Amino acid sequence: MYLASFTNRSMSVGKADFKKIMLSAATWCHTYISNNDEISVKCNHTAFYAACQSLFYMFCYRHKDLFSSSEYKMFLDKIDLHLIVHCKLNPLKHCNQHILRMFNKLTNMYEIVACTAVIERNSRMLLPSTQLLGNEEYPFKYCLLKLTSKFIQPYFKDMECSSEFQSEFRQYKVSENFEDWDNVIGETSIAMSPDFQAMSI
Repeated sequence: MYLASFTNRSMSVGKADFKKIMLSAATWCHTYISNNDEISVKCNHTAFYAACQSLFYMFCYRHKDLFSSSEYKMFLDKIDLHLIVHCKLNPLKHCNQHILRMFNKLTNMYEIVACTAVIERNSRMLLPSTQLLGNEEYPFKYCLLKLTSKFIQPYFKDMECSSEFQSEFRQYKVSENFEDWDNVIGETSIAMSPDFQAMSI
């Protein structure tokens, strides 16, 4: 939770570091899938679902950084979102609906992962959705203190959103409770475990 929010919001996290964090998160998810492929989906996979959601969140927030390089296809092969989306643990079923909609739109636009069929199948199935632990918000968000914000703003990264997603983005950025993209998945947290190592997303 912390790392995903910092990666998206901090101007100090460049493209190279962002890709390293994305790859590290994706690699952890791949390993988890390999180690739990035969385990019943009724088991508690909270850490996995939180990691996947954070990965999707980072993709939505900084997708332009991924596709700005001529080597983006090689990187996409490494993080292999298709494997994660279509695994038996079904992370899209347990993803926040706002992130899910944006992730689906972006992956369709770039034609890299077929999410729509999975989402529609999930909507037809009576599967219990997992409520991730806690009620915490991603910590890095807009500073509402007028006298203080001028010191923070130079280090704060806004979401770059294509024109076709502006209306969708405004739903997340502004509300009477000052909700933004960090608030969108604020109802989720992560249960840290020894095998989760340094992936404090």
